[in-house]
Amino acid sequence: MAKKYYKNKATGNYGVLEGSGLSAFATRANQSSVNDYLNLRILIGIGGMIELSSRTKQVHSNDLIEVTEDEVVRTLLNI
Repeated sequence: MAKKYYKNKATGNYGVLEGSGLSAFATRANQSSVNDYLNLRILIGIGGMIELSSRTKQVHSNDLIEVTEDEVVRTLLNI
């Protein structure tokens, strides 16, 4: 299964879901609740590679959009 990448519409950060957010996002995608916060592990571009940073952010599910790996690479590596 391919890794899914997400963009936080509020901040512009790219990341991957962590922990319970992985399965919860699929079940909550069409619902809106004050409790729909997910853990997003922020991605960074370093030395021509994309890596997981040590930072995580709690993001409301309505602020996340799924993006392609190509978009993440182009944006974070400025290609």
